[in-house]
Amino acid sequence: MRRLVNEFRASERRVCGLMGIPRMSYRYRCRRDDSALRERLLALAREKPRFGYRRLWVMLTSEERVNHKRTCAAAAARADREVVTANSARTGRYRMSKRVSNVRRRSRFRILLPL
Repeated sequence: MRRLVNEFRASERRVCGLMGIPRMSYRYRCRRDDSALRERLLALAREKPRFGYRRLWVMLTSEERVNHKRTCAAAAARADREVVTANSARTGRYRMSKRVSNVRRRSRFRILLPL
């Protein structure tokens, strides 16, 4: 939005109107401080690097009452994203697919069919 305002030298009101976004939504800044939740989530993520934010939320709810949406938002913050999501799925084992490729399947049936 700021780029559009600066690039086209248009007013904020006009740009928001063209984009279909209310000005109050554009100007909204959250006042809630989730720093304690982020620190706790980061500590749990360092203890259990393979856990994603959902499993960490379950661990948090056993200690105190925490909203799952706040946990998701705290995990999605830039500082926590590296610890929580980067290590959640990538540190585990990879499983090979059991599907047989279409080429192998065709060649196997050609051998079995009479000429």
